[in-house]
Amino acid sequence: MLLPVMWWGALGGHGAFKWTHYQSDAAAGEIIATMTDQLLRFGFRAVALLAGHYPWQTIMDQHLPAIRDKYPQALVLWGTELTINGDEPDLRGDHAAREETSLGLHLLSEFVDMKAMHSGRGDESWPGGRPAIEPIFPGVTSDPNDPLFAQYGEDARTASAEHGKEVSDYLVSKLTERIKRHLGSACG
Repeated sequence: MLLPVMWWGALGGHGAFKWTHYQSDAAAGEIIATMTDQLLRFGFRAVALLAGHYPWQTIMDQHLPAIRDKYPQALVLWGTELTINGDEPDLRGDHAAREETSLGLHLLSEFVDMKAMHSGRGDESWPGGRPAIEPIFPGVTSDPNDPLFAQYGEDARTASAEHGKEVSDYLVSKLTERIKRHLGSACG
């Protein structure tokens, strides 16, 4: 079963970006914990929660160990593409740069506009005025006139759907192996 994506964020200091809708980390954590507990109570033997926003790692780390401990026979996995399979040396993370943009081009291409990465955008990107985010996120520019606006990592203009597919396929294959191992050992 694949549940709907939770499209809002929490934590991370991105709330000043236009069209970013944040919830409190307590509310987000409660939703994640309740949903996971319900799935396991309903009989699921494996649950994998993949975060597309790195601060969710902190939220899940705070709320899910107790759920995992409550269901010791179940496999409960959570994290980002870098952590859900343990320390993942073959994947790279970023923020709105090549990796995330490539995944977006592969999975949700209708929502990715590669032409938007150009100079000449105005401060309308900041509904409340441009915040001072450079000290919080070194290397991330808050200047919407910069083509690399809000990116952290390799230039998003080098992203491709093909790279996103490679990353996605790799991650899914690793998760599938882990889940199959657990389900095989749980049945035997």
